[in-house]
Amino acid sequence: MDGFSTDELWGFISNFFELTFLEVFEKLEKLNFFNTFVFNNDVFKGIQLSDPDIHMKAAIERISVVLNNHSLHMKLLANRK
Repeated sequence: MDGFSTDELWGFISNFFELTFLEVFEKLEKLNFFNTFVFNNDVFKGIQLSDPDIHMKAAIERISVVLNNHSLHMKLLANRK
């Protein structure tokens, strides 16, 4: 890892984190985990972090675009700081 720049390392970490999260979410969907009354309405799907840095904010947005409908994803983008 010594040969990587900070941006390359963050890219690797973010990619691993995103892929892992999306794979777990896909497995939960296949197990019908979200087919309950709690999830009957539109519920934002994704990750929430208390103080995300610039790299994690980008990861949150990339995950949201995969998991949410266009309307919910646009709400996320409209409310980002």
